[in-house]
Amino acid sequence: MLVATASAIVATNLFEGVLVGLGLAIAEPAWKTSHVHLERVWEGEELRVRIVGNASFLRLPKLLDELDALPRGGAVRLDLSGLRHLDHACLTALDGWERDRTPLPGRKGVI
Repeated sequence: MLVATASAIVATNLFEGVLVGLGLAIAEPAWKTSHVHLERVWEGEELRVRIVGNASFLRLPKLLDELDALPRGGAVRLDLSGLRHLDHACLTALDGWERDRTPLPGRKGVI
């Protein structure tokens, strides 16, 4: 970010370079706070899905789409240890997703 600001100052002028730096200073944390993704790891017959980032209502449709794309029929373990933030809307959606994926008694499902 510092290099981009300095380059913008040299390429244009001080005022525009500082504006570029301010824009980058706002854009970087906004990107980090709205980013969430899934890491999938097969452990034997079980799929471990680690959710990483900030799970907020802004990224809820993307999160649910990725969870719905997971293969059905096997056991899935959701690992929430990678989350920095989990809001109530996402918690409720994850709970509903788990209920929808829970199989009949005696069969493996979400752990």
